Amino acid sequence: QAAAASAAISVVVQAIERTGTMDNNILREFIANAYFPTVKSNLTFDDNGQAFGGWVMLQFVSGEDNSDAQVVYPPDNAAEGYSIIYPMPTWEEKDCRQLSACELTGTCTTDGTCQCNNPNYNSIGVGPTATCTSETEDFSHVSASWHAVGYSLFAIQTLLSIFFMAWTFHFRKRSIVKASQPEYMALVCFGVWIIACGILPLSLQEGGYRYLQDVNTGELTGEPNEDIQKVDAACMAYPWLFAIGYALTFGALFAKIWRINKLMRGARTYRRVKVGVKDVAGFVIGLLVLEILIMLTWQLVDPLQWQRNVVTYGSSGYPAKSVGLCSSVNGNGKYFIIVLGVVNISCLLFALYLCYKVRSIPSDYQESKWITASIISMFQVAIIGVPVLVIVKEDTDARYFVYVIILFLLSATVTLLMFLPKFYQFHVKTIAEGSSTNPRHKKAFAVNPAQSAASLYVSSASSRGVGDSVSIQDTTDNVNEELKNKAEEEKEITPKQKSIKWADDANDEDE
Repeated sequence: QAAAASAAISVVVQAIERTGTMDNNILREFIANAYFPTVKSNLTFDDNGQAFGGWVMLQFVSGEDNSDAQVVYPPDNAAEGYSIIYPMPTWEEKDCRQLSACELTGTCTTDGTCQCNNPNYNSIGVGPTATCTSETEDFSHVSASWHAVGYSLFAIQTLLSIFFMAWTFHFRKRSIVKASQPEYMALVCFGVWIIACGILPLSLQEGGYRYLQDVNTGELTGEPNEDIQKVDAACMAYPWLFAIGYALTFGALFAKIWRINKLMRGARTYRRVKVGVKDVAGFVIGLLVLEILIMLTWQLVDPLQWQRNVVTYGSSGYPAKSVGLCSSVNGNGKYFIIVLGVVNISCLLFALYLCYKVRSIPSDYQESKWITASIISMFQVAIIGVPVLVIVKEDTDARYFVYVIILFLLSATVTLLMFLPKFYQFHVKTIAEGSSTNPRHKKAFAVNPAQSAASLYVSSASSRGVGDSVSIQDTTDNVNEELKNKAEEEKEITPKQKSIKWADDANDEDE
């Protein structure tokens, strides 16, 4: 079109110059009967004004200066050594052929990329940067073996929670379980399982860039990556599960230690104290609501989102290694983490203070010792785990493993410390000492201790085949002597210890 326009203007200029006038009639008559040399050819016009003349085709082809425009058609008028190229290469393909090193290892394609001859090589770059390379981007994904470890630990904690929750429900009317408030024991099982559930979204925090990546240049295209929305959900699911699980677990432990502390205060003043489940449920609900409000604010203000950052670039400028992690876009996530940390650690410290106050409780309240151990373990994991996470931030495998270990230690340690002593005392120690777990049997034993003990002793001797060698009278005398010694030992119990035991028995009756 440019050549035709130039030729048309040339015809008009030549007609004006030759006639020396601007009269339209004279110019029209002259143009209709003359010929005009132009960039296209010598033009003439017929009676209808149709132009006749030759024409040529120019193409930008590879030349010494890489930008030559040569006549390629018709063949009689084509520049020497040039012919028409069809289909015409794209500008990207021309740049690839003329400016890149692609032709050394592959073939330039129409989109300007390099088709590599070696199947183990990858094409990177477009046009002048197109080439083949053995470099590939390392996305630093967590290895499958570490994911297997995480899922295995989650399965272990799930089995522990299910087993001990079923055990608590089955033996909920037995004294050793009833005295520990089975409702809160079940709440501990559920809370630690919720904490362990945080392993699942941790295992799903794997993704590419927030925007689709150009496979040839490694640059982001600006087109959103729809798969990242799932990873964003996993980023916020982890702190949600941890906050709710912590509130339920610690709330249950705190309620139990606060109950023991309240019974202690009543025992010191010789008052009858009733502490039911409803009396300590307020703290659990309050802590749960507080954790939910903090998390809800975080979710609305500046939630965690998946971000992938390039760590190093290869020699060709293509990303060589990148690391992805969950972070807040505006950087406000750290403030919510600090708020949660202050609230949770303050609760732990206050619970440790209550544990210290009830440290002198006699063996009848051994549960306080294990509650104290559970709270201390939670405190230790929190204090040690946070610095370690900061150290391994850039190592995805190590970071994942530390997160998983923190969640598993928090949940499994509390579960075992709260349930194994009771399980051992109920199923092992009681049987080893020869005592019955049937409360009705204990009641009958308490009515007439000497006679009941004698009967048990004779029955036991008969089962061993020595019933004839031991008389009932001797057996009764021996049992009475043992009971007398026991009574002497009870006289040495201090009033404080008696009041504590009374408070415990009274509380069991209220429940």
